[in-house]
Amino acid sequence: MSHETFNYVLNKLIDGIKKPDTRFRMAIPPEEMLAVTIRYLASGCTLTELHYTYRIGISTLSQIINLTCRQIWDIFRSSFLKEMTKEDWTLVANKFEKTAHFPMCLGAIDGKHIRIENFPNAGAMNFNYKKFYSIVLLATADADYKFLFVDIGAYGKDCDSSILQGTEFWRRLISSELDLPDAKPITPTMGLKVPYVFIADNAFSMNEHILKDFSNHNLSIKQHYIELGDMSNVHSEY
Repeated sequence: MSHETFNYVLNKLIDGIKKPDTRFRMAIPPEEMLAVTIRYLASGCTLTELHYTYRIGISTLSQIINLTCRQIWDIFRSSFLKEMTKEDWTLVANKFEKTAHFPMCLGAIDGKHIRIENFPNAGAMNFNYKKFYSIVLLATADADYKFLFVDIGAYGKDCDSSILQGTEFWRRLISSELDLPDAKPITPTMGLKVPYVFIADNAFSMNEHILKDFSNHNLSIKQHYIELGDMSNVHSEY
C-alpha cells in the first residue's frame, strides 16, 4: 500500500478509531491501529506474532482490529460495495453473454472450503466431506471473477445449498429485493419470457433465478447413449 493510500484511509477512519489519552497511559495512535489491522488482514499472521512485532497486548490487538474493520466497513462500503441496480445487473449479464456466450446470466455461485486448524471445543462442526477441517467461503462472481456477494465463516460440515439459504443474499433473492432485471425473451423471435438467472452446480437447490446443470440421474440407457453420441459429435467437430 502506498503512503498516499494509507493516509487517505487514515483520514477517513481517524475520527472513529482515535482514543483519548488518560492519566495512566498514552492511547495507541490511529496510525498504528490502522497499520496493525492492515498487517493482520494482508499477511494472515496471528495475534501472537503481532504482539511480538508491535509490543501490544493480544486482547488489545483484538479490540483494535475489530474496531478498525468495523469502521472500514461502515465508511467505505457505500463507495466500493454499492447496492446493485437493474442497470448494474444488466451490465453483468451483457458481459457474461459477451465472454461466455451465456445469455441472461447474473453471476456464478459456488462455495470454497478454506482449510483451518480446528477451533478449540468445536468438535466436528468444521470437519467436511473432504476429510479436513474448514470454513466455507460462499460467493457469487461476475464474468470478470469479481465478487458480487460473499458469505464467509460457515461450518465446513454444512452443504453449499443450506449455507446459501441462510444468507442475506438468499433472503433478498426469494423476496424480490435484489432489483433484478425483468424477465424477457432470450431472442427477439422467442415469444416466451424467461427470468435472468444465477448459475450453480448440483449442490444447490433450484429456484426461479438459480439454474444448475442437468444431473443425468433419471436418463434411460438409450438416452445416455444418445447423449454420449451427441458429446462425441461435438468433440469431433472441434
